This record gives sequence, C-alpha cells and structure tokens, in this order.
Amino acid sequence: MFDVITSPAEQLSGLVLKDGWTVGEPIAPSGRSGGRFSIHYNVTNSDGTRAFLKALDVRSLFGDLTVDFAEKMKELGTLYTFERDMLNKCEHMTRVVTSLSHGQAIVPNSLLGPVPYFIFDMASGDVRAGLATLGPKADVAWKLRSLHQVTVGLEQMHRRFLAHQDVKPANILVFTDGCRVGDLGRVSERGVACPHDGEASAGESLYSPPEIRYGYLAPEWETRRFGCDLYLLGSMVVYLFTQLTVNVLLYQDLEESFHWLHWGGDYKTVVPYLQDGFVTALEEFQRHIPDAALASELRTVVAELCNPDVDLRGLPPVRRRGRSRFSLEQYISKFNLLARHAELRLKL
Repeated sequence: MFDVITSPAEQLSGLVLKDGWTVGEPIAPSGRSGGRFSIHYNVTNSDGTRAFLKALDVRSLFGDLTVDFAEKMKELGTLYTFERDMLNKCEHMTRVVTSLSHGQAIVPNSLLGPVPYFIFDMASGDVRAGLATLGPKADVAWKLRSLHQVTVGLEQMHRRFLAHQDVKPANILVFTDGCRVGDLGRVSERGVACPHDGEASAGESLYSPPEIRYGYLAPEWETRRFGCDLYLLGSMVVYLFTQLTVNVLLYQDLEESFHWLHWGGDYKTVVPYLQDGFVTALEEFQRHIPDAALASELRTVVAELCNPDVDLRGLPPVRRRGRSRFSLEQYISKFNLLARHAELRLKL
C-alpha cells in the first residue's frame, strides 16, 4: 500500500520501469554527505544486469508541503531536465559517470506526481568506502591512480566548459576500471543559464573554497567556477592521504577573528591571514605522508590547487606555456607519473 504522506521517491521498490528495470530495495545513505536531493535504489534489468537508481526527491525542495506546490514541481522538473542534459553532454567522457537509462516513475495513489530518476552502472562504492574496505591495502598507488582518474574526468568536463562544482569523496565513485566523477546535478556551464548559477557555491558548503566562505564572487566565469573545481580537487588530494579536508587543516589553527564566521571585512583583506594559515595547513598535510619526496611533490600540487587567493589558484606563470592557469593537463601528467612509480614499487 503506497502512502501519500511518504515521499513518492521512497515508494519505488517493486515497480517495473521502462527498458526492463525492476526497482529493488533502497540503499541506505552513508557518510556525512551525499543524498540531500535524492533517494537511491538497487535495480535489476530483465537481462540480469544490476545497476543503481537515483530518484529525485520532491520533498527535498519543500520546507513543508504547504508551500507553492506547482512551483516546486516545476523546479523538480527543471532539475531533472538539467541533469539529464548534462549527462548527455558528458556521454562519451571516460572518467565521468553517465546514465544507462532515465525517465519518470509513476507511483500508484501518489498525489505528488511522477518521480524523475536516473539509472547508472553499479559502482562498488565511493572513495570513502574504498578506503574503508581496502584498509592498509589502500596504498599510495591506489590513491594516486584515483587522483589521476578524477583529474582526467574534470579535465574532460572543463574542455566542454562544464564545471562540476561538487567534487567530494561521496561523488567520486569506484568501478572495476577505476574512479569516475559522479553526480552532475550541480554543474555550471559557461554561457548557459543553469539552475544553481545564483548560488555562491552550488556544492556542499563543507568543502567550499575560501572566497565563497567569505562572500566573494569572482566576476569571470572561469575564475569563479573552474577556480572552485581546482580547490575541490586539491581537497581530494588532502582527503585521500589524511581523511581530512583542506578546510579542516586551513581553519583549525586560524585566529578566531579571521575565521569566516567572525570576519567583518572583505575577502581580499583577509587573504594574507589565510595565506599564513595555509602554510601551516600544508605542513600538517605533508607530515601525513612518510615518503619525503612524494610529500614534497603533493604539497606543491595542493599549494597550487588550493591557494586561498582565487586569483592565484592554478598553474603558476612559469609553468603555463600558453595554457590557462586552470588547465589540469600538467596535474594529470603529474598524478600519472607518481602513480606509475608507486605501482612499479609494488611489483618489486
């Protein structure tokens, strides 16, 4: 019996969808982030293929169900159409998750309308689960190869002038062939009106770069959006080797008056103090990596990707060689080289 009080996105188990997919049991959310706007299920195709379903949850758009219902349903449709279009644009990107099928599920007796959904290849989990499952086997080579694959995915998107905006451990999914960047619901596209463009940070504020925390929006799209992606990528480097975010390291020893919660001035004025705190954060990050040479290499990468000054973030002038400072090509090469060296050491 379906319950009209319960969100229809929570009532999909047992439904048969188009393309031969049957919805199984819901997947319990894991970790502290992810799943704010959707509910997830195991699904099985008539040919036996198992996959993952993401159902957009209309209830996530309501403070309660007494607000403008028609407008919220329209908003849900806009979010679904936008994510569908972004998935289509990323269809041939090898390191970005794309959908197997999509549509709208009809829940019997529901008064809240159809449930938009996407079906994806089944991942073994995200990088958090990968680290937890592998334990000591989550060696340096695996971490570096994962970073290489994530950076390839972001570069593939950036070449199409798409900024992901929500790179975090929950959105880096692990498959048999390695990692792919997932969840395109918060993407920004240059020159195209996107649902989240009015938000300072489309992704989760826990990971937001300093300029967003301090209320600064760079006027240029590339600086604002690619600059955010670079910071989030650098935070993934920090996370894989420390299980902390770069923000935790940056703010933990920052004098309270300079913290974004208490600062009364503008962003550019606080940047020198953030730079001092960033040096301390980099030293703390480096101490987590026993291999001194690797620690030095990764410290340089994080220093460039996560510079608190968004106008300095990315490749320094001496290494651009005509490239945009937001180009990820040199970081792709760096992670690939470091991963190969680590993989070779495992074979010795």
